[in-house]
Amino acid sequence: TLCDIALFLFHHKNPVFVPFHSLPNVGLRNRCRNGSPVDCLFQHMVKYTHNWVAFLNKSPGTYRMYSRARNPLVLLLTVVLVISNISAAPAADEAGTLSRRTPSKLIIASHSNYPPYEYYDHLKNRFAGFNVEILDALAKEMGVSVEYRRLSKLEGLAALREGTVNGVLGIAYSIERDDSFDFTSPLCTISDAIFVRGDVQDINSVIDLENRTVAVDRGDFIGEVLQKGKRVHIVVNDSYESALRMLDRGDVAAFAGNQLTAQYLVNRLGLRNINIVGAPIHQVGYCIAVQEGNHVLVSSLEKALNVLKENGEYDRIFGRWFGRDLRRHSPLRQFIFLSLGLVVAVLGFAGWMVNRRLRRKVELSAKELAESRTRFQRKADEYISLFEGANDAIFITDPIDGRFLDVNKKAEELTGYNRSELLQLGMRDIHLPRDAARVDKRIAQIVAEGSASFDDAPFLRKDGSVGLVDISASLIEYSGRKVCQSFLRDVTERRLLERQLVQTEKLASVGTFTAGLAHEIRNPLNSVNLQLLLLERRIRDGSRDYESESMQLINIVREEVSRLDNLVTEFLFFAKPLNLDCHPTNLHRTLDDVFALFHVRMTQNSISLERNYMDNLPLLSLDAEKMKQAFINVVQNAIEAMPLGGILKVTTQETQRRVILNIEDTGDGIPEEDLDKVFEVFYSRKETGTGLGLPISLHIIEMHGGTIEIQSKRDHGTTCTITLPVGPAKYQPLKRENSFGASSYLTRS
Repeated sequence: TLCDIALFLFHHKNPVFVPFHSLPNVGLRNRCRNGSPVDCLFQHMVKYTHNWVAFLNKSPGTYRMYSRARNPLVLLLTVVLVISNISAAPAADEAGTLSRRTPSKLIIASHSNYPPYEYYDHLKNRFAGFNVEILDALAKEMGVSVEYRRLSKLEGLAALREGTVNGVLGIAYSIERDDSFDFTSPLCTISDAIFVRGDVQDINSVIDLENRTVAVDRGDFIGEVLQKGKRVHIVVNDSYESALRMLDRGDVAAFAGNQLTAQYLVNRLGLRNINIVGAPIHQVGYCIAVQEGNHVLVSSLEKALNVLKENGEYDRIFGRWFGRDLRRHSPLRQFIFLSLGLVVAVLGFAGWMVNRRLRRKVELSAKELAESRTRFQRKADEYISLFEGANDAIFITDPIDGRFLDVNKKAEELTGYNRSELLQLGMRDIHLPRDAARVDKRIAQIVAEGSASFDDAPFLRKDGSVGLVDISASLIEYSGRKVCQSFLRDVTERRLLERQLVQTEKLASVGTFTAGLAHEIRNPLNSVNLQLLLLERRIRDGSRDYESESMQLINIVREEVSRLDNLVTEFLFFAKPLNLDCHPTNLHRTLDDVFALFHVRMTQNSISLERNYMDNLPLLSLDAEKMKQAFINVVQNAIEAMPLGGILKVTTQETQRRVILNIEDTGDGIPEEDLDKVFEVFYSRKETGTGLGLPISLHIIEMHGGTIEIQSKRDHGTTCTITLPVGPAKYQPLKRENSFGASSYLTRS
């Protein structure tokens, strides 16, 4: 009653204090009843001090009532509660156990093959073992006899439940079993272990037993432990010996059971190929189980067990079977525990003094935590807003199986699937079936490099149509693991427009090229037509100089036809693919061959040649004949720019694995407004020029992975700079629009 009043005063919804006489641990109650008054008071003090501190810490409402009541009320209620429980415990137990008495003969169920704890000794025709010897000593102390019955653990508990035996020897205590039986204090502490064959390397702990077959003894507590929440296939055996022999034959992956018992049998049976792995699975008290509510028998067994421990008989029996028990209970140790209990009580009493300061700190921490949560929520909302409002489709992908973990709204629009459908699919499902291996390779590249980009990747919509996307992906942290975050941008329409634009440019280029070709062909044709008319008139008039004049006209026609043939040849150079036959080539020798072709012309025009060649210039991979054609066009332009003589200066040098060739003349130069047109097809300011020389040179040099640039200043000459790579070079044409809509290209190596 006093307990209930105290609970109502402090917190009627928080029943923290429980009367000591209602505790389920009968052994603790009996030790209190049969022990000294100091032990009893100590046990009650520790119990209620623990509850008192927990009660104050867990209930802010109670703290406020407690702080108002001050010290006298606290001390008064504490003393009343302790005294009431000490006095109530024996009375309650006496009232509940009057109907039971300790029998003169104990019928005990015992396992017949569980050494060294309990087993049947066939040579001596009786039960033996540590538990048996302890129980015999207890029975002698109690003045009763013992009759053992051969029963397994499960059979013994069933017999105890039916009342055909008074107790079961060697039962591991558990909360579940405590609901059906009462238990003594542990006779000893046992630990279970895992046993495997010597050739097994992949089992080292309980975790490794999942999805494997494990042998256990029938009724052994370890079987119940392994079946709780673990996918372990249990094979129940009638004895440790049969279970260990199954393991030795390889019928099971492992055996789990009492470590000492299994070791004893392994050595006795000579099973040398069986080893223990890992740490002990768990430790549990090994008790005597009696019928639920048989407090008299439990009390008698507890009293006898205390006598055995006090007179040293327990230690002697334990030493014979397991060695000396190091856990001794000296008066000094009891004094230490009592002192610790008093210290805990004082600390609990003093806790309210610092509780206010702690409460303020807690309130401040709670406020900071609330602010942190608000900031976190704000950041989360911002992330969700950015994620859902992005212009690109975003896919969060598991790098292991390629399945989608999250997608945004743009991803739904891109693919035609809704979010729930996409979360059932993976990256392979939105690509063409033939690209499955390519998708896996991309994911592997992202995982290996951390990020990657892929252009013009075909993807498959829900309706079966195919589009193109540019993919930019990276590896990020998501829900505690690494995932792939991919941004997909739909470029289907843009690529279509680009193709249409390229086609339009090609048609424009063809038109411009055709117009220029028609213009260039028309001039020599007009000349030929005119000369033929003159030749026809002279034939009709019968002029005296008919023969010489006719030959002159025929020569003019032949020159124009030759000019037309050269024009068609250069035109065909652009019309057909250029195939290179490259070999290691000495650039200086190729240049000297070109200058030899123009030696007579340069001498006639009073042009001097200056060659500044770099020593030990490396060989270049060139098609020598086609490169000569490119150089001829450049040198010819330089000579034609100096009709009154001048200097033609040629230099070579190497830098950053590239050879630089400069061809410089001292002619009149090129007007600034014409510099951007020099590489245009059919553009020429010379009366007899075709406008194809420099475009042909540009094309040949680009095919070799090089570049060509023209620099000129009026009345100061022109410099042509050509760069060529040392060794094979990868290059990509750089598009440059001309004024006519046609295209020419510079090359990036």
